[in-house]
Amino acid sequence: MAIEPLELQDLTEAKIDGNGAFDVLMRAMVGHIGLEFDRGRIRGADYANVYLNAMAPVLQNAVVFLLQKDEAANKAALVEAQIALTEAQTQLVLKEIERELLNKELIQAQVDKIRRDIITSDLTDGLVGAQTDKVRREIQTATLTDAMLTAQTVNVEQELLNLKAQECVLKSQYDLNMMQKLNVTAQTTLVQQKVATEKAQISGAGVEPDSVIGKQKTLYTAQTDGFKRDAEQKAAKLMTDTWNVRRTTDAGTVADSVNGLADTNIGRAITTMLAGIGA
Repeated sequence: MAIEPLELQDLTEAKIDGNGAFDVLMRAMVGHIGLEFDRGRIRGADYANVYLNAMAPVLQNAVVFLLQKDEAANKAALVEAQIALTEAQTQLVLKEIERELLNKELIQAQVDKIRRDIITSDLTDGLVGAQTDKVRREIQTATLTDAMLTAQTVNVEQELLNLKAQECVLKSQYDLNMMQKLNVTAQTTLVQQKVATEKAQISGAGVEPDSVIGKQKTLYTAQTDGFKRDAEQKAAKLMTDTWNVRRTTDAGTVADSVNGLADTNIGRAITTMLAGIGA
């Protein structure tokens, strides 16, 4: 069956709801990106970057799909047609061989009849010899024809072997095309993994704690807490220093619950600090 030639509309109908290969793949890609955007995994300019970076591979894969989808089918159909033609030619040669064999049998019957005529008739040796020579020539001609048909049969069988070899080559090419398709799929998976890695740079959703980014996140959190504690300690020291200055100039300055410098408060602070450092 003849394959229709590729048209531009097979690639795209130049509209969002088109049925071209590029139209369908773009709808699927936009749907996935939109889902990630709605879930908050893609924000701001990242949406445009992901969209633009994905458009070129989608167009390339659509073109490759259209160019390769009918190639193997066309080649297989050609081989099948050639095999059918060769088989028909083989049948024709076999019929020719059968006809020649029938002619040979007819000649042999004629020879047998001549022999019977020699026995039953009183023909002259010259006439019998002439007829015998004629029959022998006909037998030789039939033998030559039989040899030619045998040679033609060998040629036809060789052509069948050649066509089968071509079929094997075409099947190998088809397997290679399928391997290339699997390679494209693996590359797509790698790109998706890279997208997930880039998302992890701006969003903690889906980040495993044991991953590199997860451990960096834990480190940043610990550093942030350390900065807060350091600021608290510096502020406490500043306030305590002011109390010390007042204490040295005013004997009435005391450590009580108002300024938080009572021994019970200091004890709780020391206990908390020691627990924090694991002492």
